[in-house]
Amino acid sequence: MKLRIYLILVFSLLFMGCTTTNQLSSIQHNNLDTLLTKGDQAFSAWKKDYRVRDLSAAELYYGRALEHEPNHYGLRLAYYSVLFDLAIVNSTKWLSKLEANFESFDIEEKVDLDPPAFSEYLSATFQNKGAKERMALLRKGLSQGGSTGILWFNYGKIFISLDNPVAGLYNLEKAEALSENVPQIFANKIIALKGIHNWNECVYGPINNKELMMAIGKAHRKAVELAPNNTTYINDFANYYKYNGNFALARNLAEKASTIDRSLDTLIQLGDSYLGLGEIDKARLVLKEQVDKHNYFDGYNLLINTALIQGNLEEIPAHMREMKKHEWDRLYTQLTRIWTQALIDKHSQPAKKISEDTLKGQVSSLTTKTGWQTSIRDYLTSSGPGPDLVNQAKNGCEMTEAYFYTAMKHWFNGDTEASKIFLEKTLNQRSFLFIEHWKADAYLKSGLL
Repeated sequence: MKLRIYLILVFSLLFMGCTTTNQLSSIQHNNLDTLLTKGDQAFSAWKKDYRVRDLSAAELYYGRALEHEPNHYGLRLAYYSVLFDLAIVNSTKWLSKLEANFESFDIEEKVDLDPPAFSEYLSATFQNKGAKERMALLRKGLSQGGSTGILWFNYGKIFISLDNPVAGLYNLEKAEALSENVPQIFANKIIALKGIHNWNECVYGPINNKELMMAIGKAHRKAVELAPNNTTYINDFANYYKYNGNFALARNLAEKASTIDRSLDTLIQLGDSYLGLGEIDKARLVLKEQVDKHNYFDGYNLLINTALIQGNLEEIPAHMREMKKHEWDRLYTQLTRIWTQALIDKHSQPAKKISEDTLKGQVSSLTTKTGWQTSIRDYLTSSGPGPDLVNQAKNGCEMTEAYFYTAMKHWFNGDTEASKIFLEKTLNQRSFLFIEHWKADAYLKSGLL
């Protein structure tokens, strides 16, 4: 609904009309001033607590006010808003009245209104009706006229949900042409663009898909421009830059979001951007806030990385104990925990013996969920060189993991130089969203290998 009329707007329009305050107050029964106040209070209560009795009361008071001022445009819009919500709640009782009220507006005035069929669509959505039924209601809404941008937008969302991103993008662009200042359109265009290109972060990297990345970046930028205080859009944009390795711009956005809220998502983007820029002290403050306020699993993991880089090995066991409380069967965090513990053991007094048998004994019992995870476990527990994990990798994500766990096996076999080479290869994959990237960075910077 483009316009929701509240008390101040209705009053301002009344004062601009031909009826004066003195004349209004002269109404003896159900005077307009009182009816408007009660109507606004009831409608506000509905928006707050969603009690149908409040909505019904708003319809009663606005309806009586219209008997005094039947041509007052602002009041008519307010009344239509109430009828629209009533039709969502109970279409059987209120839809016909909403449709009749809709027809009382001129063609030019209908541009400000969501067509009656859109209330049916929303009702069907709340009732989890099928996509075909909801699409039929959107088509009905288009035939009624009125504000059609929102109809095209919802068409687009349905097609995206049906894994038809091409049709989704087509409808979103039609919505954009009619309602170019709606940020949700651009947020959904990002989903459609990724769907059209079978987006997968393991296949589509920032280097060889520049055109796609530019289109996605443009949609992110537009969403943030239109909703500058929406931290969801801001953090999504920061994550986009983080994925591309542009941590300076990611930091700028995350810092902006942090002035609006300190949600976990904001803290994740802020901490990651500081880590990407090597601002370890700033990162640690944010990571501590992640774990203190939100008990965030990966916050403990990244604190371990910063402790490795700064040589604060004594704090790592406490973080690892917290991780184990939440670890469940996450193979990758279990594997990196094994390597990190081995590094600590190597530099303890007295140092503990590290060998391939140590690795095999700890990894062999770990649970795997995919064939690729099983390949990693089998490689790490095999005797000697074992199968070539790198040649088994099918995409960029698997290659990042293949390099990292090849480095791990070399290190447990005592070949530190080969391990470093494969850790560098891990970093060169630029998989900034992967635990293995940041663990490779920490191991190399720690000087502990």
